Amino acid sequence: MFIPRREKKDNFYIRLQERSIEMLQQLSGAVWSDYNPHDPGVTMLDLLNYALLELEYKLNFPFEEYLGGKEGGELHTQRLGVPVPDDFFSDAVVTPADYEQLILEQKIEGIKDCRVTLDERGLYRIVVETIDGSDLYGIRRAVEKLYHAHRNLCENLGEIGFGKISGRRKRTPDERPSIRPGLSPILSYGMATGTYRSVQLDFPDCYGINENGIPVGATAEHHARIRQLKGYLLIFDYLMKHATGQAAAASGLFELSGRTPYYKVPAIQIPGIREFIDRERISAARIDRSDFRKVQKSRYLDMLDVIYGEDTSTLFTRHFRTLSEVNRLRAELLAQLPRLHAERFRSFDLSDENPGAVPGVKRFLSAFLGFLLTEEKPLTHIFSHHHLKLIRDSRFFDRQSILPNLEFLFREAGHNWDPADVETIPHTEIVYNEQAVHRLRKRINLLWHNIIFESFLVYGQESDYYRIVHLKKEEEYLLVFKHPQMERWINLGAFRSREGLIETANILWQFLTQLVYECSSFYLLEHILLNDGAGETANPDENHTLSVLIPYWVQKLYHPAQYESLLTERLPAHLEVRFLWLHADRLYSFEHLYFSWKKALSSRQSALAGRLAIEIRQFLENTPAYEHGYENNA
Repeated sequence: MFIPRREKKDNFYIRLQERSIEMLQQLSGAVWSDYNPHDPGVTMLDLLNYALLELEYKLNFPFEEYLGGKEGGELHTQRLGVPVPDDFFSDAVVTPADYEQLILEQKIEGIKDCRVTLDERGLYRIVVETIDGSDLYGIRRAVEKLYHAHRNLCENLGEIGFGKISGRRKRTPDERPSIRPGLSPILSYGMATGTYRSVQLDFPDCYGINENGIPVGATAEHHARIRQLKGYLLIFDYLMKHATGQAAAASGLFELSGRTPYYKVPAIQIPGIREFIDRERISAARIDRSDFRKVQKSRYLDMLDVIYGEDTSTLFTRHFRTLSEVNRLRAELLAQLPRLHAERFRSFDLSDENPGAVPGVKRFLSAFLGFLLTEEKPLTHIFSHHHLKLIRDSRFFDRQSILPNLEFLFREAGHNWDPADVETIPHTEIVYNEQAVHRLRKRINLLWHNIIFESFLVYGQESDYYRIVHLKKEEEYLLVFKHPQMERWINLGAFRSREGLIETANILWQFLTQLVYECSSFYLLEHILLNDGAGETANPDENHTLSVLIPYWVQKLYHPAQYESLLTERLPAHLEVRFLWLHADRLYSFEHLYFSWKKALSSRQSALAGRLAIEIRQFLENTPAYEHGYENNA
């Protein structure tokens, strides 16, 4: 055991010192002729180069050392947006050979071998070779359950049979390799800390700038020179301090979260530093501003987008005002992408009796739309949860004419319409919670009557469509909404104070925004499953057809063409995708059929499922495939 000898020229400090002296000789020429250590200029070079040597040491650790945080410890790459290979390359089951391998890997008792093929109808046929005396019913149920748990979109199981398999295909261990090793956690010692010691503290006492301060008996001129030297050296202090701080903040920047990277290096501790620092200018400096660090985080997420082959930045910027909120949503989505990608083609389990089971492909697509579904439930139930009945515009305006008609109110009360009494409503900071929503129900006419019309979900979040009308005679303020398509003013409520109206309007906008996001899902309907109950598909040519049914109010969040493009780009290429945009009454009808049909499938009620499938087909045939916009919705 010995310490290897290091050549003198390999010393970073020596190289810095020699190059500094050489540069000074070139710049000063005959003006500065003394380069010996006793010269003050050489002393300053000496100490600054030592400080750079320490900085070089702090910045020269392996990169992973800067990602472990102050405490160090195990560095989990998933936290940094770099998942293990097993997350990226999962064992997707997509071919008949994959299904064979899956069944044999499960080691179901009694199974000797199996063969999976596609029949003339495009359905999977599974033949199982069993050991004599095996429980055939139990094997059939186990194989069926296993298949449905891994079933992909627009696939279905035909027949499960038993028999001897001839011409057994030779399988090799690496036929469908399972990627399991992953990345070992990296041990980080937390060497890249944010501590910084001022170079001024290492100067000899005679300079008067270290901890011991100015020498006793120093003249006023000496005091001035010391302050001048301190101010000059502060330039180097701040450069090295911020370099140290940014290295310490690397773990926050590369953390896969929406948190803004943050670093704060302790103040430079030297005597009399306050008289040299302009706090206001430092706080306004670009490197210290939180908005600049938010942009840094956004750029890191952009890099992850390139790795994953996605563009998450465009999904949220249209609907969220702050970069912090956009970063948070993007980080949440990127953290889920590897697992979502692995299950993106998987459909729901037909044998699962839970009606809320969400297909993998729907989880994947819903995450891109800003809401990761954990349970599939009727969207209309969301309105019921808020004690609201969603109705179509035509029904609202035809049958509720007195409620929304502001002109009627003015005519009956003998008021004249005075534009001077109408003003816009400002945005204000509000506390949005359950109590605020409870107050909202009492103050807004629509919510008091437990109804909400369809296009109000689309336009009701926009403050431009609202006005304050001041009724001077009654000393009241009306909150009114002008429907942009109907050109009609709707009276939403009367208020005794202008402040109360403004607060209520801001709560209403927040409530409608939340409501639209809660109920902006969609439904995937695989035509291959719409059989007659006896396993026969009504139209085999539609086995690869997928209908996507979307509520009309989603157009508030996305242009229909953009929304459809987002889905089609992430669905299997061989599928024929049809889009149907549903109004409220059509959505109620479809959800009733859809969830009843899923329940019949999972409970193996073939006859009932067949009858409901016929009704669903009739529903699809009677629904226009393309009906964008609200112009004809009244």
